[in-house]
Amino acid sequence: MKVYIDRNHCTVHQSACESCFGGRIEVHFTGSSSTSSLEVAGCVMEIDEEDDLKNITFFIQDRNGMDKILKVDENNWPEAYDSWIRLYEKQSHKI
Repeated sequence: MKVYIDRNHCTVHQSACESCFGGRIEVHFTGSSSTSSLEVAGCVMEIDEEDDLKNITFFIQDRNGMDKILKVDENNWPEAYDSWIRLYEKQSHKI
């Protein structure tokens, strides 16, 4: 699954963004539905659900102009729930 996020379309501060993202990711990975609970709303601009729902690649346009790619799956979603920023930093430092 691919999810396209543009943080310029949301006015919440960073801690609220972390909370919103965490809530959405928690429902997605712990929900009983076999379909995605993620939806186009707020900063989520587009969702491509043709790919595996258990592996999500987030393409994030951040407010500082940076394009970020975050990969979330069944193993690391608790880290994304805690802080997508820290998970992104962890993933971006892997070479």
